[in-house]
Amino acid sequence: MKRLSLVLLGLIAGLAVIGGSVRHSRAQPSQTQAAGDPACLQASVAAVNSSGIQGTGSLCWGSQGVTASLSAGNLTPGSAYTIWFAYWDNPATCKSLPCGDNDAGGDNPAVVFGRMDGAVADASGQTLFTGTIRDLQLSKHSEVQLVMFGHGLVNTTDNRFRARQLLTPQEPALGAPMGGAVADGSKGAPVSLVVFDLP
Repeated sequence: MKRLSLVLLGLIAGLAVIGGSVRHSRAQPSQTQAAGDPACLQASVAAVNSSGIQGTGSLCWGSQGVTASLSAGNLTPGSAYTIWFAYWDNPATCKSLPCGDNDAGGDNPAVVFGRMDGAVADASGQTLFTGTIRDLQLSKHSEVQLVMFGHGLVNTTDNRFRARQLLTPQEPALGAPMGGAVADGSKGAPVSLVVFDLP
């Protein structure tokens, strides 16, 4: 599973570099939670690779599953972005905090990830990304990361390439067609991150 490890490294690339800044914006319990409601956390967005992206993420979980959102600003109008939901069931085993690229390799990686949402930023440079994963259960003291990938200006003439920008990480090392197309090369890159440490 060497190809999977390479993509995981790509998806979580740069997280170790910004680990210190992420820890200063740790998720905080929502003040609006009432008895019987799903548990919720909120956290600030940390920009990656000098993207300048700002915003807030929220994560709610309960017996019905998980709902996450990321309200992002300072996006480049006309550019494609995807949000990847990364779940670390036991971050105590991670080599770095938050968990990162050193913890994403091997044949049985500690992280599980999947696409949560994607969009093209409008003229305001602000977008709300959301996703619901029904029946997903999160363990106590686990870690969730919402990793935003930037894909450059959206293609307006080739719908197949546009689909790759909005549906894949554009990391062909994962294998076509899920990871992207080898012919395109590596086009996606991390631009922001939100980290949630579950109680």
